[in-house]
Amino acid sequence: MNLISRERAQQAILEKAPATFTAPELALLDQAIAAASQTIENWCRRAFAVQRYDERTQGHEGTPYLFLSQAPILAVERVTADPTVVLEITNTTATNQRASVQVTDTGLTLARVVSGTLTLDTSVTWSSNATLSAVAAAVNGLGNGWSARVPRSAYALWPSADLRPIQGALFCALGAWAGIKQHVTDLPSYEIEEEAAVLYRTDAPWPTSPGSVRVCYTAGYPEIPAPVQEATAEYAATLFWQAWRDPGASSINVVGAGMSTYSLRNVLLPGACKGLLLPYRRTLV
Repeated sequence: MNLISRERAQQAILEKAPATFTAPELALLDQAIAAASQTIENWCRRAFAVQRYDERTQGHEGTPYLFLSQAPILAVERVTADPTVVLEITNTTATNQRASVQVTDTGLTLARVVSGTLTLDTSVTWSSNATLSAVAAAVNGLGNGWSARVPRSAYALWPSADLRPIQGALFCALGAWAGIKQHVTDLPSYEIEEEAAVLYRTDAPWPTSPGSVRVCYTAGYPEIPAPVQEATAEYAATLFWQAWRDPGASSINVVGAGMSTYSLRNVLLPGACKGLLLPYRRTLV
């Protein structure tokens, strides 16, 4: 996501040299803004815009902290643990050479290969099947060797939309039960350090197995901080001049209200921009 508008980048360019912008130059400027925004987010190790996140993480033994990847935290929707198989799917047709199931944002993708031909079925959706038992019934009604079951009755009425997407293609669905997992235990007791993106609890340790904790939360800045906007505008202007001018030149002089020299070979994130961004750079844990 772009961190500044086109108008903000134009302002940074016009501060250094008078210019008018043709349609191709505006298109080039848009590309420079996108590149600058992505580079700055990469350098800062964070996204700045407000977004919802669904993370699998784990605690660190001997500490009360659970570290999240994005800050500042605006809201925590759920913190759950104990990933457990809550839905199983298989395909028993002997003519299949491969069968797999994948969880997506909207439902299931069921894949099977027969004589080199891949067939995908995406008809089982969360919107049409609100519970896990409804999902299992829908899969059982597909035919072509597909069948499903909820291994424990306690999970039958759990919402299907709570299944976490991108669990991977479970290739063992051919002649075997492919288990789809859900974090089944809510962890309500924790405190939040918003700016540090840390949850902490002192009454019990966090689970420490990889991926054992799932956190659904919203983080980001409702308004991109002014220093970040300034750094993005300056860097976008640098990239714009680099692409617009003669790429074979080492530097150029632009005569306007004053004379400015632009280096065309060093287009790495400038030190001045890094100085503006340093307070927003996330520390790797």
